[in-house]
Amino acid sequence: MKVEEIIFSILSTDSSIYDIVSDNIFPLRVAQGKQVPFLAYTIKSIEPNSGKKELSEVDTYLIDVDIFSDSYSQLITLVDLVRDNFEANTFTADGVLCDFDFLTIREDYKNDAQLFSRTVSIIAHYSK
Repeated sequence: MKVEEIIFSILSTDSSIYDIVSDNIFPLRVAQGKQVPFLAYTIKSIEPNSGKKELSEVDTYLIDVDIFSDSYSQLITLVDLVRDNFEANTFTADGVLCDFDFLTIREDYKNDAQLFSRTVSIIAHYSK
């Protein structure tokens, strides 16, 4: 299982998140006109941890989860849920180990779309 699949699995199987966003969880970008609220996740960088002429056994991923809502209180709820799912969390399945942790939160308001947004940045150490 790849990191992208793990992120989607964690977000889409949390019943509290699903109750709010339904299946509005997307990789990279969201097409215009999607119903709010929604989540979009992006792999910002991947850094291998290896020496010269060695295969990386553990890769470090920097990930952003962008959360959009037209309700500020709903945005805060979703941010807390996303953070709770990734802060000090370890995912294991099929010989894959992925340690997640929370890094930062950035806030924004999309004036043209009249949407509140926050970006939850997380780090993952992935090994298979």
